[in-house]
Amino acid sequence: AEQSALATVGVATTGVSTAGKGPEEALDMVAACLQYNQLSVAEGFASFDMDEDGRVSLDDLRQALRDLELGLTEVEVRSLHGLLDEDRDGFVSEGEWARVLGRARAGDILRSRGLEALAETEAAPPPPAGGEDVSELQGEDV
Repeated sequence: AEQSALATVGVATTGVSTAGKGPEEALDMVAACLQYNQLSVAEGFASFDMDEDGRVSLDDLRQALRDLELGLTEVEVRSLHGLLDEDRDGFVSEGEWARVLGRARAGDILRSRGLEALAETEAAPPPPAGGEDVSELQGEDV
């Protein structure tokens, strides 16, 4: 079996489960996993498209989420697939994937796991203008 390009967010999956959460929370967790693994939206789509047919079926999603060990129930997997499948054709296209994941809050999940540096890659603020206090950078390799 091919090794999945995905890994869960954090060192251990204990306490990372989205079990009991709604599809939006599960979506946020998936987005955080992609960001944690430094995968683009397209790379994430390819990772979830298990049978490589250019779309993410419910089976594809179920297998990818099982590999991530997020602890989602079948109902939660189906709810997440329904959220992603905007046109209700039974499959998630790359366009649907990009649109729906675009509104996920990956940074919130990463920050809650103590991964602030990764969270900031989501929407990093511009660097401070000259003359501002940069003493917080002292002692770090910049």
